[in-house]
Amino acid sequence: MSRPMFSITKYMCFVLLGVSLSGQAQEKSVADLLSAIKANRAEQKTGPMLEAIHQVLAQDKDNLPALLVLSNYHIEKKNYGLARLILDRAAVAHKNNPSILNNYGILDLIENDERAAIGNFIAAVRAGSDYEIGASNLGSIYVKYGDYKRGLKPLEDAHTNTKSGLKNGDKLAGEIANNYAVALVALNEPKIAQRVYGNILDGDSKDPYILLNQVRLLVDILKDRKEGYRAISKLKFLTDNQKILRELEALEKRADSIK
Repeated sequence: MSRPMFSITKYMCFVLLGVSLSGQAQEKSVADLLSAIKANRAEQKTGPMLEAIHQVLAQDKDNLPALLVLSNYHIEKKNYGLARLILDRAAVAHKNNPSILNNYGILDLIENDERAAIGNFIAAVRAGSDYEIGASNLGSIYVKYGDYKRGLKPLEDAHTNTKSGLKNGDKLAGEIANNYAVALVALNEPKIAQRVYGNILDGDSKDPYILLNQVRLLVDILKDRKEGYRAISKLKFLTDNQKILRELEALEKRADSIK
């Protein structure tokens, strides 16, 4: 039986820097406006978000969080040239900033320039050794194209820096851990990969594709009938996705044949 294909979770992670608010922020201060940007972005209130961005940049033309959000807004609107111009503006004031370099890599991927994307993700990791988003993107693009050996180390580093978030079901931590486990399986380390999946699913993650990867690992590679049945039952309870359910039926039949 050929090795099953494993899902790679989305590696295009846009960066929105966390906002540190002063306890004595003044009305319409930059801190207040950044808080408004974050809230309006979360609620998809585009008009108020853009107005707050413009007010921030009127006070601080090089404000990095505001420039990143504005650039990402134009990426989402497919205004890629304008998004790159905004990143260029940010890069002048914030040289070698890992968030900017990471987002250049995202634009490169959108424009189908994988070589440039890898270069920017490498630069992001070098600029911030603990910058898990850049490391995750770098490792994940290697994994996507089957270069598991080169992808393993950045994914391992990103997983080390984010695995504490697995307990709370942190989405990014789960995606990084999944991609790390995919690389481990490809490099014949299935038992380590199973421990990684166990850590993901011991938390609050409800991602059906991550659990499906674990089922594939248990049934098709580790040949663990008991744990495979348990994972299949859990996933059947969590999803009504017909494509996943059809694959689970096939996996269950293969589990039946395990002695």
